[in-house]
Amino acid sequence: MSQVRAQTEAGFSLLEVLVAITIVSLMAATVVLSIGVGRSPLRVETETLVLSLHHAHDQAIATGLPTGLALGADGESYAFLFYLDGRWWPVQGQPTLSHHDLAERVRIGVQDRPVWLDESEPEELMLLPLFWFDPAGLNEPFELWLDHRGDRVFITRSSQGDIRVRGEGEA
Repeated sequence: MSQVRAQTEAGFSLLEVLVAITIVSLMAATVVLSIGVGRSPLRVETETLVLSLHHAHDQAIATGLPTGLALGADGESYAFLFYLDGRWWPVQGQPTLSHHDLAERVRIGVQDRPVWLDESEPEELMLLPLFWFDPAGLNEPFELWLDHRGDRVFITRSSQGDIRVRGEGEA
């Protein structure tokens, strides 16, 4: 009888071991995600902009209002605008579409087009989008770039509305 008792009390069951491994794995994943290991400012800004572009597209369709992208002075920021009553207005109350200052030394620009307005320009001209998402789904293709210390990522929208990223590990 002592042999049977020893076999049932010794060690851990397979289920207990698997539960312990799962808990440790979840804790390790939480730590790694919270410290953001290996994420360059360029990659973070690229992911943020791509998500915002998708949100702007969805916003245009949901509200029936064209939603556009305007770049700030010197390419250090961007904001989304919506078109209402014959004028472009800044989007407010939506963090992904509100004014966004880029990380230090990250700049945004447009391929083959001057985009930065002189600070002396009237404020109305500062609020004009370079591109917009049409509520009817009519899309103007564009190519933006983000640059951080010479590393450049290109974000492209096709006439079908697809948004693609190329460069810096295809963020």
